[in-house]
Amino acid sequence: MNVEAVRANKSKGKASLLASAQETAKYQVKSADYMTDDDNRNQQVIDDLEQALAGTRQIGYGGLLKQIKQQLKLDDADNGDLVNVDGDKLPEPTEAELIVAKWDQQRKNYLIW
Repeated sequence: MNVEAVRANKSKGKASLLASAQETAKYQVKSADYMTDDDNRNQQVIDDLEQALAGTRQIGYGGLLKQIKQQLKLDDADNGDLVNVDGDKLPEPTEAELIVAKWDQQRKNYLIW
């Protein structure tokens, strides 16, 4: 574990300390790093993490999954092709195979077209 103070970048203005903290919070943490015997504090920390990580993709492979990923030579989850994993390109879908779904805000659900 690497622990360092978060400092504001003066060239980026007053909000840069917040931006620095948010950038730091993007990296995965383990519950043992922040959980204590104080339930109120734990709730606040979890809430802060939830807000800071909203909209980010956090994917990590460890242990057996990491070994399997290496054996299968899988692409990176962020930048790789996770559809054509065997190297063969899939044929274009026919009209019968093509399903389009659109979010309906009033119904709070997807509609199939």
